[in-house]
Amino acid sequence: MPRRLERHARDKGVWDSAPSRSAELQQAARADPDPAKRSPARKDTRSWCKGKAGREHVLHLVLVPDRLSWRAGKAQVCEWASAWGIDGQEYRLGWACRHREECAACGRIFREHYDLKGEECPAYPGDPGQRAEAQAEVGRDQEQRASWPAAAPRWRRPVITGPQGYRRRREGN
Repeated sequence: MPRRLERHARDKGVWDSAPSRSAELQQAARADPDPAKRSPARKDTRSWCKGKAGREHVLHLVLVPDRLSWRAGKAQVCEWASAWGIDGQEYRLGWACRHREECAACGRIFREHYDLKGEECPAYPGDPGQRAEAQAEVGRDQEQRASWPAAAPRWRRPVITGPQGYRRRREGN
């Protein structure tokens, strides 16, 4: 057994002769120029149709059935229509497409009707007469929107003229 306080009397180099961890790492990096091969990446099964390896999706455009009851009587066609533009806060002419992109084999939906561009629709650009009719509808919608404030004025509260404290005054004070 070592004598008491012997380790404090010796030089640090005697007790700690091993190199530092960073020096060991640098030495190992210099010794092996080719690093270990990475493990293979995880399989991308989401891009396979029905999860089968290497089987690709067969994409095609499908007409989406309209589930809204108030449009049930209207024929499902892609057409020019008056649409409210959120960015410009006004009605504008736009192509209303009712198609979506899905796989013919498994039925997985890839893009909805709002993600498709007008040029991708098989019915684009439609009928010129129908476009002129939709342009006239845009004008009617803008006129109707402009007439709303005049037709229904806003009700406003009367102006407060009396005292406006939130505490009730006590009669004793």
